Amino acid sequence: MATLVVTTLGAGLVSLTAVTGGARSQAGATPPGPRDATVQAFQWQVPKPNAVPVAEDAGRRTEVPEPRERRDRSAFVAAAGPLSAAEVTAVRRLPGVKSAEVVDAARLEVADSMISMMGVEPARFREYAPRPAAKAGKVWQSLADGGMAVSYEMGKDAKLPLGKPARADGVKPVDLRVGAYATSGIPGIDALVSRTVASELGLPRGNALVINAPGADPVKLRAGLKEALPEGAGVQVLTGTLDTFGGDGTLNASRIEVALKAAQTRLGAPYVWGAEGPNTFDCSGLVQWAFGKAGVQMPRVAADQARTGPTVPYAQARPGDLLSWRLDPTAPDYISHIAIYLGEGKMIVAPRTGDVVKIAPVPQGGTLLVTRIRPAS
Repeated sequence: MATLVVTTLGAGLVSLTAVTGGARSQAGATPPGPRDATVQAFQWQVPKPNAVPVAEDAGRRTEVPEPRERRDRSAFVAAAGPLSAAEVTAVRRLPGVKSAEVVDAARLEVADSMISMMGVEPARFREYAPRPAAKAGKVWQSLADGGMAVSYEMGKDAKLPLGKPARADGVKPVDLRVGAYATSGIPGIDALVSRTVASELGLPRGNALVINAPGADPVKLRAGLKEALPEGAGVQVLTGTLDTFGGDGTLNASRIEVALKAAQTRLGAPYVWGAEGPNTFDCSGLVQWAFGKAGVQMPRVAADQARTGPTVPYAQARPGDLLSWRLDPTAPDYISHIAIYLGEGKMIVAPRTGDVVKIAPVPQGGTLLVTRIRPAS
């Protein structure tokens, strides 16, 4: 069976473990539990909107000015090494691009989990942040004081206590105070630090851009970015409707059946944040693993998986469709959870820390989206 690639706009990040020789987290070492196919009902915990959890003041308080303007995140790009001044200028001159903020980005191990981290200038990136996080001054004070803001999902599911240190294994280990749970709004980015801290950790300097291009055509923007950037750079376009993305092919019934059966062999496997299988999973790790068994190469994070095809009404959902929700109070427009629809109002899902892969009725809390996967032909 040939492998199908689902069109993804995800930006690949260099991993610092390749530089440091650090060991990847062994989150998949625990075998799945009993294969219990009993349907277990539950509801998402829909938090109060616009609530940004922050730590108590740590004594230092670097003032970070209020954002002068709001800038939507239209695209995120990342290369393996620093972008040249000419490449940054070429991006800024593309039609429709209003601004492009230089940042640092890489994957590294934090608190025993492999994550994607971005180094930012707090005052400038605050203009690009989701509105609830942008309004929370303590988020940016924490970054400016050398702390770390982790995504809402990571903070909650990886059990990182606010105000406590978490070890980051870059070119040298650094203990970073968790100052806030505040999602960056960029799919796949799990944590923010200042560029000063990013340099200390050894993140590539200036290898990524957050781009504001209001009103730009997403397909033309992606093409322009691909031309302006070095070969191999990842391009992640964040604008446009979900229907803009995916390929022009279809998944046949046999591949869907293989994916659904594969997912159900993992019933009872523990939820572990960041885990990709085969014995432990987070929500998007289960989706990627199950469809991988059917020869379908899926992106890694929920927000990208939900952009792998057109959306359809829930009343038209069929087995193999993806169900996703917006449940993040720090980024209300961000897709933070995903599951696979089984039919007859049921789904298979890796729900949350302390739970296991299970079959459950489709809950209606939060904003439910249904995606029909459309691979490249």
